[in-house]
Formats: sequence, C-alpha cells, structure tokens
Amino acid sequence: HSDSVRALAFDSTGEFLATAANDLCVRLFRVKDRSQISKLNASVSPAALAFSRDDRQLVVAGTAEESRTVGAVRTWDVQRDVKSVLNGHYHFVYATVFSPDGKLLATAGGRSLDEELSGNEIKLWNAATGIEEATLRGHTNTITSLTFSPGGEHLISVGVARSEDKQLVG
Repeated sequence: HSDSVRALAFDSTGEFLATAANDLCVRLFRVKDRSQISKLNASVSPAALAFSRDDRQLVVAGTAEESRTVGAVRTWDVQRDVKSVLNGHYHFVYATVFSPDGKLLATAGGRSLDEELSGNEIKLWNAATGIEEATLRGHTNTITSLTFSPGGEHLISVGVARSEDKQLVG
C-alpha cells in the first residue's frame, strides 16, 4: 500500500489476509508466503473489512472516494474478481459483518464521529443479491461496531456514547 492501512480481515481458513488502506485499494495476500495475489481499486476510504462465511465475498466499507462524507459499501467476489456497489448509506460506514449463515450482511455508521446529527443506522442486505432488506434505527450517535450472535438470532451494535445516553441499543 502507498498509504496507511485502516482495516484487516482474515478469511475463515486463515490462509488469506485482506488489507484496505487510504490509497483506496484492497489487497489480498496469501499468508503462507506473504505474496499479494490480488488487488482491487475499491474507491473507498476504508473503515471496515469482512469476508463472507464461505470466503467468496469480501466487503469493504467506509466513505466514498468522491465525497469523503457519503457512506460507501463495496462487495468483491474474490473468485470471479467482480465488484458490486451497495447504495443506501448517506454517511460514514464504520462497521460491517456477515450473519453466521451468510445470508445477511449488516453495515452501520452515521455522521462523522465529531458530529451529532441523524443518519446513525444499520442496514441489512441480502448477501446474495445486494438488495437492502431493512434499516434499523435507534442509536443516538455513530455506530462503530457490529456482531451477530453465534446462532445469528441477535445482531448487537455499539456506538459512540454521549453523556445523556442511558442504555445500550442493540
């Protein structure tokens, strides 16, 4: 990379490592010999990376290159070298995770960490089609992390707390 690495993700086997950097590229490395096997110009200033459970898709989330404020989610079929764009976030995207069964992709973010404006939401996408299934709202500030429970029945989210926040929304 020619700029700072901002996100990392291993595939499920530990054989491959994906890196995303401020140079707007995602690189895929074979861990065993440290060789770069693929490079994608993602056009995203990255905040998060995630492999699908079957390791076929890699998602990079952050902000769009052209605006630096509009959220960006790109999926990459690493076997076919095909990139798709998931549109719907209008603010920074800080987190992404696949459900344990691989059927859903969750993405989340909000306004800049310094702003206290609306847009703090989670989007659920059909992982196979890229179609938005739902938008979840309830956080009063930027969402910074997501995880599914092992069985996939719960999606937990956390974000930046303000002094008046009294409970965790999840």
